Amino acid sequence: MEPIENVEETIRKKLHVTPDRTLHERVLAQVRQAYEHDEQTTTARWAPAVRRRIMKKRITQLAAAVLVAAALALGIVAMRTSTPVASAADVFNQAANAMSQLTSFHVRVEMRTPPGDNFAVIGLAYDFVPIDFWRQYTDTPPGSKWRLEEPGRVVVMDGQRSTMLIKYNNYIHQVNDLNPERYWKECLVELEKVMSRESEAATGRPRGFTVLHERGDDGRDKIFVTAEAQANIPETDYLRNKYIHYSDHAKVYQFDAETKLLEHLEIYVHDGDRDVLVFRLVEAEYNVELDAELFRLEVPEDAIYSIPLEVLPDNERYEAMTPKEAATAFFTACAEEDWEELLKFMGQTRISQRFKDYLGGLEIVEIGEPFQSGDYPGWFIPYQIRLKSGQVKQHNLALRKDNQANRFELDGGI
Repeated sequence: MEPIENVEETIRKKLHVTPDRTLHERVLAQVRQAYEHDEQTTTARWAPAVRRRIMKKRITQLAAAVLVAAALALGIVAMRTSTPVASAADVFNQAANAMSQLTSFHVRVEMRTPPGDNFAVIGLAYDFVPIDFWRQYTDTPPGSKWRLEEPGRVVVMDGQRSTMLIKYNNYIHQVNDLNPERYWKECLVELEKVMSRESEAATGRPRGFTVLHERGDDGRDKIFVTAEAQANIPETDYLRNKYIHYSDHAKVYQFDAETKLLEHLEIYVHDGDRDVLVFRLVEAEYNVELDAELFRLEVPEDAIYSIPLEVLPDNERYEAMTPKEAATAFFTACAEEDWEELLKFMGQTRISQRFKDYLGGLEIVEIGEPFQSGDYPGWFIPYQIRLKSGQVKQHNLALRKDNQANRFELDGGI
């Protein structure tokens, strides 16, 4: 087991702010107590490596739950009790019930993501980007309206359909699916569902959760829940740490102990020996009056609309293409500025002038071997191209063919 004199340093590495001395001593005392208890109760049947992993997890969870709470600048003034981890399921269940009674809410978060990309992508080196969620519950079907927005794109569900606008090219995608989780599985627009899923997870694997009660400087009791989760893909996988669910991470929730409403949330990705903050809730307003205009989206006059790929007269030719052949055909169309041919790989009404100016006349340097990653249903094809400007671009083209035409369609990587 790790020597007790190294425990304080372990906590310090997990801490993103410096707590006051009193809180520091209380936390260290609890860790020391946990350490001594583990030392006394761990028998010889536990291998040293297992014992170190268990102790590291316990210290990490305690530091995350208590010290990250300080990092949230809540001014904690009194340590009260440590609740059994099994109660995490109850905390989330109570939160889900409380949130099901809301009439409206607005939540603002900040996440390390490239502006304009899909809402779920993260990057440990990206800057924080603001993302806002608004939801208005109604008495008429489907029961609510919502809006999800970040600087590069916005989605609005007006009660009949959801419409997404990608701002840089005025691209419009409309669907009858009213569920915001089609855009982001962990989207806080579905607060009740998020809490219900965490409750189910805490019931199934309670050892991954820790619950602590604190009192803030506002005199109100707070409940902190840390939820540890592991990535379901190997460390070497291409999508590792590009999405929260593809990372080893810890979520630190803060609830008001009386109302059970979510007040703060931070998500840390475990990357080697460092914990990187990738997501933080910065504002939560409940039962507030929302402007009706939030749930209307003005479509630009020159909008480009997404459409299903149609079956072509020579569709069999495209169906037979391998991922590498499809990627080569895609970039060849760009090189020759054959936009009609390019549209066969893009489910949309037309090609924007911005796209034409960017990729038109390119030179293909290399097309690599396709590979798959995570549970993504398509393929990634490494490529290197030289643009007309002379810039050399290297990336992975994302293609998928789960469409009615059964041919490869662009899905990202430009």
